[in-house]
Parts: sequence; structure tokens; C-alpha cells
Amino acid sequence: MPSANEILARFIQPGRLRRLNAVLRARTADVVLVLENVHDPHNIGAVLRSCDAFGVQRVFLVGKSCHSNPARKVAQGADRWLTVERIASASLAMAALHEEKFAVAVAVKRRRSIQLGDLVARKRFALWFGNEHDGASDTAINAADLHFWIPLVGMVQSLNISVAAAVSLYSVTRRRGRALPRATSSDLRAQWIHRDVRGADAILRRFNVK
Repeated sequence: MPSANEILARFIQPGRLRRLNAVLRARTADVVLVLENVHDPHNIGAVLRSCDAFGVQRVFLVGKSCHSNPARKVAQGADRWLTVERIASASLAMAALHEEKFAVAVAVKRRRSIQLGDLVARKRFALWFGNEHDGASDTAINAADLHFWIPLVGMVQSLNISVAAAVSLYSVTRRRGRALPRATSSDLRAQWIHRDVRGADAILRRFNVK
């Protein structure tokens, strides 16, 4: 008997299925984007859109104030294709990332901060951005493996958080290999196909597949 994934794939246009597969192949497991206590749903939505655009699959939303839903119009549906993990505190997020051997790079300009373009030495990075007003928390800054900043040459010496995240994602992902672990890729493909087929559950019941 065909699997649920194989059955549902029959209900997707071939071009659409090729698109899903191509996007999945371009995803990376080596970069995670972290937003800590970002208040504005529009900013969250814009960052999720950039993550999807640059092939970053996982996003951590850290802190209670970051748990609002992203602005759908801004996100353009990007959150449908991402793995968004909501974590209560910076300390828990740091522990989870370090457990997975990510080097956590917090966006903050300090005496020993390195420029964004120099974030190339580590295999796995978590790019961490604090909120719009206060930046990253002391907990995040003190527990980080690295601190980085984006050099600017104009009169304005700061960027909107969504722009800063997009610039950072482009800089880091363009120099890294892609490819998710095979098991992760297979699970995501099944989720995406199920999500993309209207009435997927009804179709599977018709075929007596759970």
C-alpha cells in the first residue's frame, strides 16, 4: 500500500512538487535564527520571510513578548514552511543551542565584537537578535560564544531589526553548505505535502490511510 506521502503527492501539480523539493534541498541545518523579546509582529513576520528566502529552516522565538503571531501579510506565508520553536527564556534557548553544538553569535557592538563578515570559522551558527529597543538581554550577551556587529558607513548608525537579520542571514548562508539531515528532510517533505494539499486528511481517510 502506498504511504500517506505518496498518496497526497498525487494531488499536487508536478511543477509545484518540483518547487517544494527544490526549496527543501536548499535548506540548511547549520544556521538558526533567534529573536529575543521582539515586540512588533511586523518585524517577526519580516524576519521569518528572510529565513525562508535564505534557506534557514529553524527559528527560535524567545521570551513571552516574542510569542505573538507574526504579521501574516508581511510574512507572506513563510511561517508555513519554517520550524518555529517558541522558548520561554534566553537561558533555556542558550542551553538548547549549546546542547546541539551551535556557536551562538549575539548581535551587539562591544569592544571584542567581530564584524559580520568574519563569522565564518564555526560550522554551526545561531544568529541571535534582541528586541527593537534594548537589544539582547544580559543573559544572552554573557552566555554567547561570539558577539558581532554590522559595519555601517552612513549617517544612520543602526538598522531595523528585520533588515539587520536579513543582511546577516545573507552574509552567513551564502558561504555555507546546504542540506538537512536525511531524516529531517524526509519529515519536512511529508509535512509540506500534507500542508499543501487541500483536504489532505479527508483524502487519507478515503484511502483508509492514517
